[in-house]
Amino acid sequence: PVRKGFPSLPITFMEMAGEECRNLIAPAEGNPFPKHIDLYLNDESLRVFFVIVVSHDSVNGEKDILLSEFVDFLRSKDARFSGSRVLLLISKWDGYKGEKSVGDFVQEFLPLTYSALCKNDNAILAYKVGKVKEVDGAPYIESFDDESPRKTLRWLYSTITGKDFMKET
Repeated sequence: PVRKGFPSLPITFMEMAGEECRNLIAPAEGNPFPKHIDLYLNDESLRVFFVIVVSHDSVNGEKDILLSEFVDFLRSKDARFSGSRVLLLISKWDGYKGEKSVGDFVQEFLPLTYSALCKNDNAILAYKVGKVKEVDGAPYIESFDDESPRKTLRWLYSTITGKDFMKET
């Protein structure tokens, strides 16, 4: 059941691997999206927004070029996407040992992507699950931190509904 005052959110998540992104933008003319994604992108009645997830420990120059070209590709594919909002989630932030904020991190290590996202109402957020430790050589969530999921949900909710559920009416 939906909590009173909060409408249901019409969300469909579709995952596309980095290799599929690379195949879209590699040739000059581009390739079609995978059929399961094109089905939705071709439906003009749907509002489309994008969530790009990249792990902080996988960031490099090649990935920066790929991500920025992918954002440009989305905007050029269809005029409807030119204003689509994009959320860049930097995952595994609980394992990041540096001192930078997520915005400064992206600006330094993904400068092309940062520039591509500095338009519209796009967002860059860090995503962490909490305190992670190793148990028998495998990662284990020792304590859960709900701040990242809350920020992500807040962005999704306000993008879909145009309302911020954290603001008082």
